Amino acid sequence: MSRDLLVYTNILSIVGDILRVEVPVIDGNDANALYGDLVLIEQDNQPVSLAQIIKINRNEVSLQVFSGCKGLSTGVSVRFLNQPMKEI
Repeated sequence: MSRDLLVYTNILSIVGDILRVEVPVIDGNDANALYGDLVLIEQDNQPVSLAQIIKINRNEVSLQVFSGCKGLSTGVSVRFLNQPMKEI
């Protein structure tokens, strides 16, 4: 499967600045995510914050939300950007 920009909406929990999302296992492989990659958090189809993948456990991905999770609901969606942070 190509690493296109994938969007997931099954939020498992929001605690502090950590958001956990369920990502389906595809073809027997772990989540289609890479440690350290950036993620865009969207609410009502509007970008809210950036996050970084800090843990992957099979089909559960933990994200550290840079602006914190205050005001986020479990109705947010996450879009994997498939690239790590880069120096400019």
